[in-house]
Amino acid sequence: MAIVELIVHPQLAGLAPDHPAAEAALGELLADLRDVPTLTATQHGHPAPGQKGVASDLVIALGTSGAVGGLVRVVHLWLQRDQRRSLKITRNVDGGQHIVKIEGDNISTEIISQALRSIADSNLDSSEQVDPS
Repeated sequence: MAIVELIVHPQLAGLAPDHPAAEAALGELLADLRDVPTLTATQHGHPAPGQKGVASDLVIALGTSGAVGGLVRVVHLWLQRDQRRSLKITRNVDGGQHIVKIEGDNISTEIISQALRSIADSNLDSSEQVDPS
């Protein structure tokens, strides 16, 4: 498996990304991801268009097929901790983007696995949204 980079935007419904609870959720996700030896997770800041301050991208590099399984476990646990949480995951492919949004209550690991494998294996056929509610 070639290295695949995913840009992850964690969200907490009803809160701005710079809200302390949203920032804490991002920090928690980053810490959880860094505990998985097959993943490389980094945080990159950049100026937020039209806003004060800096927006933050969480970039995950998947280098092995086992990395997707580790990412599935982390995402599942992170989403279960607060029902307001959701993830928007983007992969840039050949000048375009493949985007998956994972949101809803009681999302199964199978749904998360399908979503993450679709984006990791994508050749930019289309955008896909996963919303099991």
